[in-house]
Amino acid sequence: MKCCIGVILLLFLFAASPAQTQVIGFFSHENGQSCDVDIEPYVPVDVFLLIAWWPEWSGFGVTGARFGTTNFPENHGYPAGIITEHWSSDNIVGDLYTDFTIMFDEPVGAGQGFVTLGRLEFLMYDPGWIQQDHQVRITPGDDCECIVVYDNMGIPQYASKGYFTFNCRDICDDYCYLPPTLTREDSWSTVKALF
Repeated sequence: MKCCIGVILLLFLFAASPAQTQVIGFFSHENGQSCDVDIEPYVPVDVFLLIAWWPEWSGFGVTGARFGTTNFPENHGYPAGIITEHWSSDNIVGDLYTDFTIMFDEPVGAGQGFVTLGRLEFLMYDPGWIQQDHQVRITPGDDCECIVVYDNMGIPQYASKGYFTFNCRDICDDYCYLPPTLTREDSWSTVKALF
């Protein structure tokens, strides 16, 4: 029986396309395994913007993404706080607050299960800038009213919205959507060993 369940699960995973199981979200680690972080004055914190999908071994890549955010901290500068953006591509349009698009010249992430769109460094000066349980959400962009990932052919596909919480005390476990991705260290043989 265990063997049959394992085979059925594997068939389901291979039948699922990345478009059905992908998420755009902010994460505190490059491998997409944590979507909350504590931030305190004068200590820089890196937050990674990722597209993640399952199954990792599908071989699909992506050429970009388009979305917006809700409750993303304003980049006020001193004396509140500074956000320094480091993007994985120079092909960006718009901003994270309203409608953001990032595109790659060729498909990226094939076989990895996730793509890093960028790294954002937060440097807080005033503790009131980002308070306890400050939650950022991926939302449809204002112009396109969409949350999409462009597949390896450049065709837009629906994506799920991720959540990220700063200084989590009460809501991070209930409102955190972690994609079911493998970490970079995991492999197909590790997954097979489960069955």
